[in-house]
Amino acid sequence: MNFVRLARIVRRRWYVIVITTVLGVILGVVATNLQTPEFAASTKQLFTVRTVDGQEATGSEDLMKRMPTYATLVQTTTVLDPVAAQFQIPGGGTALVPRVDSVAPDSTLLLQITVADNDGTRVAQMANAVADSLSATVGRLSAGSEGTGRTLVITTVQPATPPAAPSSPSLAANVVYGLVAGLILGLLVLAIGQAAGNRGSRAPDEPGGDRAGGPGAPATPVSPAPPPGNPAGPGSPRGGPPTGGRPPGRPQGAPPAGMPAPPRPDSATRVIPWMNPSRRGGPPNGSFRR
Repeated sequence: MNFVRLARIVRRRWYVIVITTVLGVILGVVATNLQTPEFAASTKQLFTVRTVDGQEATGSEDLMKRMPTYATLVQTTTVLDPVAAQFQIPGGGTALVPRVDSVAPDSTLLLQITVADNDGTRVAQMANAVADSLSATVGRLSAGSEGTGRTLVITTVQPATPPAAPSSPSLAANVVYGLVAGLILGLLVLAIGQAAGNRGSRAPDEPGGDRAGGPGAPATPVSPAPPPGNPAGPGSPRGGPPTGGRPPGRPQGAPPAGMPAPPRPDSATRVIPWMNPSRRGGPPNGSFRR
């Protein structure tokens, strides 16, 4: 099936596309309402090295190389156990690992921490608590590692706030998915229906049709054999009698017994065909003798 034929089918049966598309949108809305909403909150922290008098020290290139390490440290139980205990989350920090994400953009000293939870208010508090726990853990592990008179300072530049809407499921995304799925389903229904109709209405001489003698062709009726006594059968052009065969001993073409033989023309009689039977007065049998 080419695109031109499919376009004609869609133009004739557009209502099928409309029905399947509306059903897809309805299913997208229903799926969104059935799913449990999940909220997400993010906080950002800035890492710097400062001197005793509060001035920013040199050596930011070395600190930038350690940013991926700090991002990985966020998803450890050392950082998450205190948060799980604070919010009484079953499973401790191990249960929080799949719900916490952290990323350090390239060429920056920023670290973004994102936490997901079913409670929109609590999720912001959890994200800020994870940031505070990270700051305490990094400060404890890196004490004195920056050299004399140098200190690693972690500053929260963007605290987490309660989200206004759930991050998932997304109603708009589910509606778009349902719309596309309904459109594709409608096209498939039209294509399959047209293919089935073409197969059912295919002519006998087309490929797959019912050829004579092929599978599905009606059987040709066979006439019954004539009885043994009358090989020619009743009404045969051979002139056989209605019942029975030619009596034994009578030559073929001879009149039946009891009937006079037809007169035979003599040699002087010549039969001329009647060439114009429409002329009035002509012989009724189409010939005359002279």
